[in-house]
Amino acid sequence: MRRAACLLLIASALVAPRVVRAESEVPVERPVALPDVLDSIERTHPSVAASRRDGDAARGEVQAAAGGFDTAFRTRAAGTPAGYYRSFRVDSVLEQPTPVWGSTVFAGYRLGRGDVADYDGKLLTNELGEARVGLVVPALRNGSIDRRRANIERADIGQRGADAGIGAALLDTKRTGALRYWEWVAAGARTKIADALLEVALRRDEQIAKRVEHGDLPPIERQENARAILQRQSQKVAQDRAFQQSSIELSQFFRSASGIPIVPGPAKVPVLDAPTSWPAETFDAAISAAYAGRPDLERLALQKAQAKVEVTLAKNQRLPALDFQVVVSKDFGNGLASRRPVELEAAVFLDIPLQNRAARGRAVAAEAALSKIVEQERGARDRISADVRDATSAIDLARARLAVARNEVSVSEDLERAEWARFAAGDTTLLVVNLREQATFDARVREVDAMAECQRALVLYRAATARLR
Repeated sequence: MRRAACLLLIASALVAPRVVRAESEVPVERPVALPDVLDSIERTHPSVAASRRDGDAARGEVQAAAGGFDTAFRTRAAGTPAGYYRSFRVDSVLEQPTPVWGSTVFAGYRLGRGDVADYDGKLLTNELGEARVGLVVPALRNGSIDRRRANIERADIGQRGADAGIGAALLDTKRTGALRYWEWVAAGARTKIADALLEVALRRDEQIAKRVEHGDLPPIERQENARAILQRQSQKVAQDRAFQQSSIELSQFFRSASGIPIVPGPAKVPVLDAPTSWPAETFDAAISAAYAGRPDLERLALQKAQAKVEVTLAKNQRLPALDFQVVVSKDFGNGLASRRPVELEAAVFLDIPLQNRAARGRAVAAEAALSKIVEQERGARDRISADVRDATSAIDLARARLAVARNEVSVSEDLERAEWARFAAGDTTLLVVNLREQATFDARVREVDAMAECQRALVLYRAATARLR
């Protein structure tokens, strides 16, 4: 018996130190509740933090897209220092693209001095140069949409898509963390049952030893109890290992404020029980809630919206380019009188690619990308429907399993008490009593598994309908 006790102490020592050190980091004195884990995931889990970086990147894309409407300044200086005609010219222009039908406003300044051939007379200006302002308006291609406006629209949608991606990552991580939490709670409950079963055998050993000494029981009964103690010590070590493993798994989702994983010990395990309330809505109502609330479906819808922007742009780029330009200019200072009046110049630019394969190819690619996302969205809806249906089925069967498990525990406990009465009357052996106790232990473990299964099924249902908070 001393050897058995030593084995138990060694096994406990192997499990306890890590849990005690980790438990000192737990920020709460009460048992760990599921909201504690879910809040920890939202604040400090690495996958959620990583998804938030996607949000930062999306905001950067919005800023980069807005850069398409940045004011541009260009200048050109040229001169002919040697030759029959010697001249010097400077031409600067300031351009401002606008989102109004793709139009561009520009203003420029030009200075041309020196001698030029008669046919190049427009290169020269009066003494103080020429100022001009103008407007370019595309009528067909780049009119209703162009790359700059498409990029801004896509970036705005992408920012909302990044937010939906954060929500999807958060929901998925919370679902996994909640499942790990209930596995940990169930492991703690199984450990307590194993401890209680072992404690019964240890207390009984002294009683049996006295009865054997007085001749009330044969010595084999004490040997049978010693065997039972060893068996239950083995069960306890196995349950302790399972609890430690589940604690380590839970620590990936339960972290300190600085993000350090916390391994909660046995003292932090709450009492396991079945859910106190169950979903009462119809399947159709649950599906509607899932479609409306699931962030992964929202993200696909936003990706589809981005693809539609690309399709619209690609179709527009197949059109001919027909641009209208109006320029008002005036020379200042001394010089030719013919340059002094205000000039109004209008121009029309027409560009028709005869084959237009590049634009047509981009349109085909954009439509294919849109069709792909449409199919992905259809698959996502089917997956969500299956998730809700599976979670509903899991809840129904888990509740039925729990009812059977509780009946089994009740019957096993009755049989155990009856067997104890028979043993006290000398009508049975300790071996049969141990078998009855083991059967009760197994039934209680199955009851724990059934209660945990109920909680896990409820987690899956809430995650499927986007209500896991």
